[in-house]
Amino acid sequence: MSNHRVISLRWVIFILDMAAIAALHMKRRNKIFWINILVHEKSTQGGYPTNLIAHFQNQKILECNDHIENRKYGTRDLHKHKKYCSITYATDILILLIAPLPFYEKYVFANTIVNAQDNEWYIYYYYLSDILLALMFLRIRFIIKCFTNWTVYTNAFAKYVCSTYGFNSGQLFTIKCYFEIYPAHTFFAIFTTSVFVMAYTMRIVELPYARLLAVNLDYDIANFMNAIYLVLMTITTVGYGDLVPQTSAGKGIAVVASLWGSLLVSLLVVTQLSIFELDGN
Repeated sequence: MSNHRVISLRWVIFILDMAAIAALHMKRRNKIFWINILVHEKSTQGGYPTNLIAHFQNQKILECNDHIENRKYGTRDLHKHKKYCSITYATDILILLIAPLPFYEKYVFANTIVNAQDNEWYIYYYYLSDILLALMFLRIRFIIKCFTNWTVYTNAFAKYVCSTYGFNSGQLFTIKCYFEIYPAHTFFAIFTTSVFVMAYTMRIVELPYARLLAVNLDYDIANFMNAIYLVLMTITTVGYGDLVPQTSAGKGIAVVASLWGSLLVSLLVVTQLSIFELDGN
């Protein structure tokens, strides 16, 4: 891809990020606006109108729990929702700000490595855009929130039922429900996403070293299919050793992939047991 196309793509990503931040800001202001109305209605009428509570719960403005249904939701508890900059809001804004800058490019740090085949030292550079591109995978957080916050396991009725039995129906509860009802699909989604993210990140951190040695060495981990092969062999704890990471960042990703792979193998066993288990039907 030419340099002109790369810069144009960065500008598109930058504009979309600014639009997403503006939408997130408007959503936050809308939430505070409606909570102020709810507080005003309680102070003037001595309680929460049922129609307002139902509207807030359907719009995900307030969480449905036993305290709201009994109209014992205190004003002090509502004020914690009125904080303009919450941890979740600040985290979402920070993740959206992580992207390659279209108007700035500079190498952050350089590293030296000795190659065992020719016994020579090489210097490879990491640019700021490479690091920001790898960190952009933190946006998977938004995909997870889309699949966990807008389901039948997190609507107002589900939150009320869960609070009745003394626990919260959050993201972890939703993932458990998916594993219980759709075990194969859920495992396949987690596994494929993990392989894609780790393989692309591996390619990003190994690309400077691969470009440096592409002329005199047969080192092609910059190929995305080779990166997928390396991550698959690492996650499944096979480790043939025919293709290994060379940089420190790549070795760190391989360690994370091996640890995450042990968890995925455990999930695979549980998934197989749930699939072949006989039920009442």
